[in-house]
Amino acid sequence: AKMVEGRTARAATAASPGRTPRALGLEARRLRSQSRIARRASAPLRATSEDVEWVDPEQGLVLLNRQVYKFLDLRSEQEYEDEKLTRPARCSMNLPFPENPATLPQAAAAAGVSKGTAWMVADADGSRVEEATAALSQAGFEVLAVKGGYQGWRACWTTSGRKVPPKGRWVASGREALKSGLNVGDAAASYEERLNVEDLSKQEFKDYK
Repeated sequence: AKMVEGRTARAATAASPGRTPRALGLEARRLRSQSRIARRASAPLRATSEDVEWVDPEQGLVLLNRQVYKFLDLRSEQEYEDEKLTRPARCSMNLPFPENPATLPQAAAAAGVSKGTAWMVADADGSRVEEATAALSQAGFEVLAVKGGYQGWRACWTTSGRKVPPKGRWVASGREALKSGLNVGDAAASYEERLNVEDLSKQEFKDYK
């Protein structure tokens, strides 16, 4: 490092005859700074966990309802078509996770994901949301990673933003109770009374017909 600094200082001296030692020192520091910037610019970007900020579903719903953030859903197109967040209106957008995570920022730009909008990012189960959020953050998107992904979100909230009651709890309204009270596997999430049955996913309707 000292050898490099010496070469830089000598270069500054040769390029600026007659200047004072202090001025030459400042010029050498400027050249070293430019060299570091150039090296960083030429180095490939690497997304790290330091680029990721997290939000849990409880905090996330507040941000969503206040329309401070929107929901960027990285699940497949079919999963998104089967079920997605519906309230507030137009609060979510689908961007299927590409096979190569490094191409996610390019895919986001091509799909029209705006850098002027703040996004909460969720994959299917939280297993890849960190790397996805880090890649988008380094590309200049304002993003938060949802803890647990979409699965973690739905464990707390229905698609319309209602609190999900404990599994196995029955509700008191006829056919709706039949559909939401039965807890077959994890398909039914025991919805509270007066919950609109449209909040149930298409798969849930198939299970209970």
